[in-house]
Amino acid sequence: MLPAVLFAGLMLLCSIGLLIHRRGPAEPDVEFSICIACRNEAPNLPRLFTALDALNYPKEHFEIIIVDDASTDNSPHLLEDFCARHPNASWYRIQEKDSEYRGKKAALKQAVEAARFEYLALTDADCAPPANWLLELAPLFSAKTGMVTGTVQERPQTWFSRIMYIANGGIYGATIGLGMPFSCAGGNLAIRAKAYHDVGGYHSFRHNLSGDDKQMLLAIHRAGWKIAFNRATPVLTQPTSGKKRSSQLSRRYGKFHLSSLPFQILQLVIFAFLCYLPVAMIYGNWLPAAIYSLSVLLFWGVILACLHRTFRLTDIIFVPLFPYAMVWFTIAGYCKPGRWNP
Repeated sequence: MLPAVLFAGLMLLCSIGLLIHRRGPAEPDVEFSICIACRNEAPNLPRLFTALDALNYPKEHFEIIIVDDASTDNSPHLLEDFCARHPNASWYRIQEKDSEYRGKKAALKQAVEAARFEYLALTDADCAPPANWLLELAPLFSAKTGMVTGTVQERPQTWFSRIMYIANGGIYGATIGLGMPFSCAGGNLAIRAKAYHDVGGYHSFRHNLSGDDKQMLLAIHRAGWKIAFNRATPVLTQPTSGKKRSSQLSRRYGKFHLSSLPFQILQLVIFAFLCYLPVAMIYGNWLPAAIYSLSVLLFWGVILACLHRTFRLTDIIFVPLFPYAMVWFTIAGYCKPGRWNP
């Protein structure tokens, strides 16, 4: 009984954290450099270009920088054509994969080095930012804010991807609200250039294959900068399937070693509790499972309300089961990390 009650207390604490929405006086005249790393994304680039064309922000107050990371498909030609038609857009090409700055860090590093503005808006080449993306990010930067993170959602989506992305956003927002950021979505974030340079950019974790978004978040937080959470419209991302999907989930959840010690301990305790629940049910003690399900659904309701999402009846069944999927992919990702686009 006690483990279930403690878990319910954790869910209540997370709900409070998500409800906390800190915002200081906004910085005036926020200008953005949109930085995007691209590798073999030719099928997704037209969708990205359409979204960038539709951004509702003064053209003179943002620029677009896309770095092609040694693509072997038609991406360079598409990037060249797009930038030729947009005076505020530029692109660069890395001829060979960087062996030092692994994953997409070499491309993002080059994009940041080319940036003219103080605020760096980062998304992925397979994403489509909403029209008000920059308008929603700008007010969240106060004088002490080093980073703003947001949510991502797949379109089209399955029941699993819907729960996964909403749950991730809820966890990210809750821990940021509590002042203990856990992670973030690399497809929807913005960084103050001074904060980026204060932590040495990607240099300290350049050899890590993945997790650059999480490591940047934690580094900026340790440097004393505040982190803000953007609850508004999510950035849309293209769904993956098959082996690529498995690799993506491994990268997302296989970051146990990147977490701080308190979060590592907490994850191990939650893992032990999730193992305990079915054992208790086998021996006829269903009360812990009932408390667990109700507390998870309570937190889920707060997430849906804060992120402006809708409730579905199937959530009653699938949401309490989702943490078990997270545990599975965490173990799988830790044992066999994913990789950046081949």
